[in-house]
This record gives sequence, C-alpha cells and structure tokens, in this order.
Amino acid sequence: MSKGLLFVAVLLASVVAQARAQAPLAEETAFEVIFREVQWADARATALEQKGVPSADLRNRYKNLFGLDDKADQAFRSVASSCMAELESLDARAAQIILATKTKFRPRYGSTDRASSVPPPPPELIALQTQKTATIRKWLDSLGGQIGRGRLALLSADVRRHVASRSVVEATRPVK
Repeated sequence: MSKGLLFVAVLLASVVAQARAQAPLAEETAFEVIFREVQWADARATALEQKGVPSADLRNRYKNLFGLDDKADQAFRSVASSCMAELESLDARAAQIILATKTKFRPRYGSTDRASSVPPPPPELIALQTQKTATIRKWLDSLGGQIGRGRLALLSADVRRHVASRSVVEATRPVK
C-alpha cells in the first residue's frame, strides 16, 4: 500500500471511529481530510492540463462546494498547501514508528504464531498526533485571520458535514 493510501486509510478509520462513537468530528481531522483532497485534486488538475485537458471544474470544486469567493478560495488553497507540506515530515516519522511497532509485534513471515493482541499506540506516536493536531490548528488560525473568524466557522461546519457525509459506514446485511 502506498504511503498516501496508508494515511488516507488511517484518516478514514479515524473518521469512522468518531462517527461510530457519535462524537462530533474534530475540526482538525475534517480539515486534514479536506486538505488532502485539495492536494490530490490540484495534482490531478495539473496532470490533466499537461495533457491539454481542461480542468477548471476540478480546480473550482471546493470553491463551488463551500461557496467561497476568489479571495477565500485562494487563502483556503494556500493554507491547505502549506499545512500539508508541514504535515509530510510528521507523517513520515509516524510511518516509521508504525512500521517499527508492526515489526516488533507481528509474527515473522511463515510462522504459525499469532499475535497475542494489538499493542497500545507507542507514546512517540501519540506525541506526533498531538503535534500534528497543533500544526493543523495553527494553519486554521492563519486561515481565520485571512478570511475572518465568522467565515471560518461557516467553512468549518461545511467541511465537517462534507467529510462526515462521505465516511458513514452502513451495513447492508448483518455481519456474522
């Protein structure tokens, strides 16, 4: 599994866990998900444009989805890009810690042994998550300074609703 897909899977698992617990989706979690989507959409739009395919719909997706004006859209995209650039190093360190923990607790290949239980998250990983949340919060505060606190509150509600609506897991048949 690629590094990007691993983190998206972890994020979605976090979103699903929060939804199951019926806790409100954390603002930082919702914005991390949407910032990753914006990053993907911008990369996809650039790839399409290099092939001569128009990509205005993809580039304007979040502007239209959240009703942003040009100034707010530019601030949103800029903050998303800056925040994701800063999170990359934290994600890389987290991936190393997760791999080391898996290696330590996972039975060796070919072994008939089974893992006794899932180990608790390492303290370093918990510290990194705290740092990651603080980093996202810092960038959200920056966005609020650029577009105004009231507009950020409205955007936050829209982002949470958008992310939560896409992460609801419903069983179509009873699980046995």
